[in-house]
Amino acid sequence: MTEKTNKSMKNDFVIKGKKLKRYKGTAKVAEIPESIEIINSKAFLNCEVEKIIISGTIRKIERGAFSNCPNLEGLFQANEEKYPEMKERYFENCPKVKMEERKLKIDWLW
Repeated sequence: MTEKTNKSMKNDFVIKGKKLKRYKGTAKVAEIPESIEIINSKAFLNCEVEKIIISGTIRKIERGAFSNCPNLEGLFQANEEKYPEMKERYFENCPKVKMEERKLKIDWLW
């Protein structure tokens, strides 16, 4: 990973088992560790992050995982072979995420 101002560090995450409970970092780009399989509801609540990189190990993203992220532009899928199960309302109050462009079969998920 690069310097902290550009990309998240491993200690920016609160993790329990294989579940990402909370992101507490301040980086513009958050790269979720490959050990994570589930992103908790409200894990990125009120974050200033612009981009989130998820790996192919993510199998589920819970409702509201990315709520109130005013700078979030979208998710980047690091591994295109697997797509996580997404719950409704995972991008509430994220004005830069374009709702009409929600597609799972491209690098930028939103």
